[in-house]
Amino acid sequence: MNATVDTTSENLVLAGTVAAGDFANGGMSFDACVNTTTYTGVQFTLGGSVAGCDLYFQVQTFDEKPAGAGQVGGCTTGCYVFPGTKLTSTSGVVSVPFANLSGGQLTTEPAIANEVVGLQWQFQSPAPVGDGGQPGCTGISLTIDDVSFVSN
Repeated sequence: MNATVDTTSENLVLAGTVAAGDFANGGMSFDACVNTTTYTGVQFTLGGSVAGCDLYFQVQTFDEKPAGAGQVGGCTTGCYVFPGTKLTSTSGVVSVPFANLSGGQLTTEPAIANEVVGLQWQFQSPAPVGDGGQPGCTGISLTIDDVSFVSN
């Protein structure tokens, strides 16, 4: 997955291919743990194509991200299991309340909101249909714009 910032349009573009039975992701990492407890979630605008992949939004948390290589994190084993949710919309404005996130070590909205170290969008090849093989996704080009923490 290639992640680029379009400086003219001021947005993030994730582009690439996902092999059958595999996944890829991209996003943004923060240089410090961000306390977002005054907010209830994240909102962003999506455009482009996920090329048939399932799209998930995940919040990178301090407890799930290892430290090192310029990353902020505190995980030592079983890392990278970020709280997230499968997105039902892959275009337009999308709002994701922290309360709708699941997975990872942090299971409550306040705990997740207190440990944000990044945001990511993950593409997964879709599950096989019937007895067919699992397809890959070719030609992903997703634009992510207007990312903000929101209060509802």
